Amino acid sequence: MDAVPYGTADDRCPQVPLPPALGAGLSSCLLEGRLSSGGKVLEASLLDVDALRAVEYAMTCRGSVMICPADPLSPLAALLAAAAHIDAMVRNRLMVGQAGPSPLRVGVVTTDYRLRGFYRGLAVQERVGVGGVPMRAIVPAATVGANGMLSVIDSENGCWSTVFVDSIDAVRRLGELDLLIVDLPAEGTASLAEIGMPTVVVARDPADAAALRAASQMAVFGYDWAVQSGTAYHALVEGEGAVRVANRARRRVRIVPVLAPAVCDNARLFWDDIASLVRLAGRSLFVRKLVVAAFGLFHDLVGLAMPVSSYEQLCSRSLDRRIDELARGAMICSVGELRDEWLPMIEAELAGLLSALRAAERAGLADGNGYGSKASALPPLLSAGLDEGKDVLVVTRTAMLARVYREYLAQRWPLVRVASLGELEDTAPADVAVLLGMSPSWGRWVYRSGIAAELVVLAYTASNSDRQAERDIDDGFDEATIVAKAIMMQTKVGLEMSVPSQRIRACAALRSGQPMAGGFQYQDFDAVEADIDIQVSVPHPPELPPRLWDGLLWSGVEFDRIPSSKIASEVDTSELGAGLRVRFVDGTWAWLHAHSLVWRWCRSSGRTEQVEADRLDAGDQLVFIDGDAHKTLLAKVLEVAGEVPELAVATVWVEQWRAAVRRAHTVHRTYHGLHRALVKFGCRVQAQTVRLWCTGTTIGPDDPADVRRLGDLLEDRVLTTNHWEIWRAMRTLRHSHVRLGRRLTMLTRLLGPATQKGRLPSDEILDQASGLTAGDVETAVVVVRVAQIERYAAVPLIVTGQRRDADDPDEPFDTDQCGEQP
Repeated sequence: MDAVPYGTADDRCPQVPLPPALGAGLSSCLLEGRLSSGGKVLEASLLDVDALRAVEYAMTCRGSVMICPADPLSPLAALLAAAAHIDAMVRNRLMVGQAGPSPLRVGVVTTDYRLRGFYRGLAVQERVGVGGVPMRAIVPAATVGANGMLSVIDSENGCWSTVFVDSIDAVRRLGELDLLIVDLPAEGTASLAEIGMPTVVVARDPADAAALRAASQMAVFGYDWAVQSGTAYHALVEGEGAVRVANRARRRVRIVPVLAPAVCDNARLFWDDIASLVRLAGRSLFVRKLVVAAFGLFHDLVGLAMPVSSYEQLCSRSLDRRIDELARGAMICSVGELRDEWLPMIEAELAGLLSALRAAERAGLADGNGYGSKASALPPLLSAGLDEGKDVLVVTRTAMLARVYREYLAQRWPLVRVASLGELEDTAPADVAVLLGMSPSWGRWVYRSGIAAELVVLAYTASNSDRQAERDIDDGFDEATIVAKAIMMQTKVGLEMSVPSQRIRACAALRSGQPMAGGFQYQDFDAVEADIDIQVSVPHPPELPPRLWDGLLWSGVEFDRIPSSKIASEVDTSELGAGLRVRFVDGTWAWLHAHSLVWRWCRSSGRTEQVEADRLDAGDQLVFIDGDAHKTLLAKVLEVAGEVPELAVATVWVEQWRAAVRRAHTVHRTYHGLHRALVKFGCRVQAQTVRLWCTGTTIGPDDPADVRRLGDLLEDRVLTTNHWEIWRAMRTLRHSHVRLGRRLTMLTRLLGPATQKGRLPSDEILDQASGLTAGDVETAVVVVRVAQIERYAAVPLIVTGQRRDADDPDEPFDTDQCGEQP
């Protein structure tokens, strides 16, 4: 791969990668494809090569350098340790003319246990295509166990070249080292400046407090500017790392606020005590374990996105038990090591938070403004992603939580992947990654990991707002605001660390032997443009079916009207237009206009949605209503219309009319006889219309004078005197029938498919008045799967919308087929 420019042509910014400090080194092996890991050639980008060469330059002057990698999930710390040894062996070979082992002792501070395994699997090939020499045979690795003893695996004489430890304090106990590599975040970094040895800091999160302190004391190399500006595309190679970096370049972050003021109020009590807990954690190992357990339980509670009862069924320890264990540990510390210190009542604060979560879970919807708990917000979020055909990944804090969520989600969403923060390095990038809450301070690099093209974060908030990043972070506990501000600061600092001017300064400092001259000073970042799309989307509450009898104005003049665009059969389109012939797996088929709205069944979310027919694909499931069965349902519902208070008076007046019509038909014996009698009183309707009155097919006449004419014929003073009231009653019932028909259609489309698919019990009562059940509406819908779609240039509107039997003949009109989609 050729070097790529970093910045403009006239700013004299060094290209990527830097030229090699020596004739050969690990960076050159990586660039030439001669470095392997686990038996496979290690594919790395020019950005990784550049980071290795920056360290090689620092080694020449025994200086320190900080790297903010383009891919936070790359095993850069292990590569840097190997690069230091290769650099030392090359220099030794050039000086004495004979190859030999590395004389260096390198320490790697990391909490990622995978790095040591990756390091031990590295091998350098003499040339591409031949077997490599394992580096563990030349530069063996060691680690410090829980007992503080040094353990060497790959050396029989106990000699080691690279040691992996978990804190700066463990490094001090090892004695003098030639190079220290710190993979942030790590414990004890406050004393990093006092360590007194060449240091390489790998900052996955550039806004980490330890990274900002270290950045002012050493040369800083970052790559966010190259990623955001697009110049890094030429430096990437195919693989998951390249996908992650590409996702970072166009990443979209969406915060889904969960409105739960009580949860935020209780979480604030613990949140305000964090500074005290961090200070007390340094008193002893036992106190530290207590504080770590408290932090872990706090994050587990805030990030709980399943019912508490489900969590406790799947987890070996209940939340209440964990709180009790904290209470016992806090009591021991209070009467022992911390008897002179005030220990916050962490067990009471976390117990209050758990109670608030249970109350929010019972409350469900938050006053119609979204969701009141993450347990209710997560299901529609996952269903929407799956229904759109996206690869969805749920990210948890720990591996234990990942196991719990896998079991919980497998029951309904088996296609959703779950991974913990520690497993992301070995996890393929997704289309959508869902974080169940704010990341702990040690894992905030996940916001910039590129693990998905879209990052969705569930976050509690005390008030709905689409401007979370502008709110005051000190104004109580607001998880949505905390996440938004953390991402914005992380993005801005990462860009400032990697702009061309900073790269020029860092490279000049390394060449001059004064790495501190290339440091980065934390400052006001308002002038830095952060190209990041952070959206705050308040989720819509679950779609509830319309209740048949709810609503006012049943007897008024104005009635709710469903726009014609909402009904597929009423789409206002041209008589001839582009159309589709959709064939279904059961052999039936239908003509559809390309832009007509049809109802599609969403399997993951268990609901129906309207889409344009032109967006259908093979495999989609369409919902059709059986006309005859729907008429039967409507008749069943209309039988009890008179029991609705607002329709009771109208029903009595209409019954008065129907009784009069039946009496007149009896007197005149035939429909035509009654028609002739009414004509004498001025009635102008046809005899067929009179027949429809008598049979009850139509409620009554459109002309109020016809009511009076029937009263005159029968000498019925009630009809004659009240003909206007009776006619208004007819109009009320006529509109109410239309309204009920539309509501029943909507109810059938929403709940019929759900009942067929087992999402709703068939004996569920949908309407108490009529006794309508889910099983009734199930019989009125047909759900069919699309097998094939044929496109035509012109299809008459009149033939569209109806599902036809397999043996129905094609229409005789000419069609111009545009293409076929199998």
